[in-house]
Amino acid sequence: MDILGHEKIVNFFDKVLENGRFGHAYLFVGPESLGKKAVAMQIASKLLNSSVENLHKEFGFSFVEQEIDQKTGKTKKGISIDQIRDLINFLSQKSFVKGYKIAIINNAHKMSSITSNALLKTLEEPKGETVLFLITENLDELPSTIISRCQIVHFEPIEQDIIFNYLLELKIDKEKAKEIAELSLGLPGKAIDFVENSGKFDFYKKEIERFESMFGKPFYEKRACVEEIFGNKTDHIAQRDEIRHILSVWQFILSSFLKNACSVKSGLTYDSYIKLNDSISEAKNLISFNIHPRLLIENILLLIP
Repeated sequence: MDILGHEKIVNFFDKVLENGRFGHAYLFVGPESLGKKAVAMQIASKLLNSSVENLHKEFGFSFVEQEIDQKTGKTKKGISIDQIRDLINFLSQKSFVKGYKIAIINNAHKMSSITSNALLKTLEEPKGETVLFLITENLDELPSTIISRCQIVHFEPIEQDIIFNYLLELKIDKEKAKEIAELSLGLPGKAIDFVENSGKFDFYKKEIERFESMFGKPFYEKRACVEEIFGNKTDHIAQRDEIRHILSVWQFILSSFLKNACSVKSGLTYDSYIKLNDSISEAKNLISFNIHPRLLIENILLLIP
């Protein structure tokens, strides 16, 4: 598994591993597709003297994330209390083989307050050589009781040139590599997704075009632009996750407006940028709750000049 960028973080954990002074819980924070999980998996493989590919076979490794309901095929609402109880049981088991026990909780913000509370004692009183990696996009979606018991590691988007050069190494056409590197906005996982799945690349470009097209339009036209977003009426959890992804695209494009001095062209002042950005952030946080996505989206549309 290739790690693009994040040299300081990787080097930090290499030194910690060399000194044998690992903390018991780390909270990796940053946008989706930035490489947080890849870094956690790499660290886990080093701690267990394994490879990333073989981690799932290791006795001392556990990976927890939101699951698909096997009966309905729909995405479960979040990480369940049973999953966390199984994890706690795994971490508390004694082993004849000495060494670390590593757990990764991907998208830890998908834990409910009850589920998070069940994990607290393990975070407070870890047994043996236990290391937990919690991964999230947003600290605001985690309880302060969880945050305070972890060492926080912030991940930032990487330089576009790093992604571009990596794509060239994969023998991607130069013009295509340039386009992918630009649209990935510093997210290496996003760039790799674009290479492996042209449908995702087309989806991303479509959302950029959708967002840009709504500036300067009356509200009823903006609302018509987003109507198809609400098309999935069978799996509401998956629909909300997809809308969260769309909002992330909008937010990145909004930030690029400011960086590239496009605000005049779009009619966006600094104050209106702040309000619009805050509205998108709030919608991303609230969409996991029982608030209708349409209401959240329409509040955003009202702030697009």
